[in-house]
Amino acid sequence: MEEIFIKQTNTTIRVDEGNKVLLAFDVVDGIVDENSEGILAEVSPFMYDEIKNRLSVNPQEYGVDCVDK
Repeated sequence: MEEIFIKQTNTTIRVDEGNKVLLAFDVVDGIVDENSEGILAEVSPFMYDEIKNRLSVNPQEYGVDCVDK
């Protein structure tokens, strides 16, 4: 499963190809907290760009919208 770590938010994002979703996990003291798993639905423009560029996937194809709050 392909993944990226986003230092600014202490988050690891994993691509779940089988279910066509992006999963987010908290990172605490450099360790991925597997119990914090959540399905991404909305992300900031920064996170959207990180996912798109570093994972080379279109977040919208995985049900993720970009929101500017």
